Amino acid sequence: MKEERLVKTEKKQQPKGSWIKAVIVIVILVLLGGGYYLFLGRGKSDSKKDANEVSALTKVLAKNLDTEYFQTPREVVEYYSEIMYCYYSEDYSEEQLKMLTEQARKCMDDELLEGNPYEDYYSSLKAELQEYKDEKRKLSTYIVDKNSEVRKFKEGGKTYARLSCTYYMKGKKDTRRTTQEYTLRQDEEGRWKILYWSLSNKDEQGK
Repeated sequence: MKEERLVKTEKKQQPKGSWIKAVIVIVILVLLGGGYYLFLGRGKSDSKKDANEVSALTKVLAKNLDTEYFQTPREVVEYYSEIMYCYYSEDYSEEQLKMLTEQARKCMDDELLEGNPYEDYYSSLKAELQEYKDEKRKLSTYIVDKNSEVRKFKEGGKTYARLSCTYYMKGKKDTRRTTQEYTLRQDEEGRWKILYWSLSNKDEQGK
């Protein structure tokens, strides 16, 4: 009986501070564990974000037009406009610029290619790009007509399509809007190729 009372007395005499310390330690451990898993989750999220942030240049050059060509006229103009965006807004090497021009020419009709030999096309393009670079003007965005706005017609046994794309060129002081109307023609394999394009309105300043 004495031993039992002695044991009880020892329990009552335990300092209250020890329980408080124990609770604090547990809380700290829980917080550390939660922070660790939060860090891991954030790391995975950042990695996923980085993986999804592929530059327009990379996406354009990764497209194999020999095996994965487009099904609609709008897809062709949209891809060609993405090349235009790379021309005027992305950073690239001389070799990458040549690769971009090769991709662009694969979207063109044979008749357009014959009228624009590669060397002439490339030298003219470089001069224009340098001019825009000197003016510090870049292509900020573009809007392609919807599929429902594409006009198809036949002429001389060939099938054609016509649609427009509006480009916004941003400079130091203003943004110029230019709308180009593209005419495409189906080749013998049924692929839509750009035959020519024309300016449908004058450059104008916009917001």
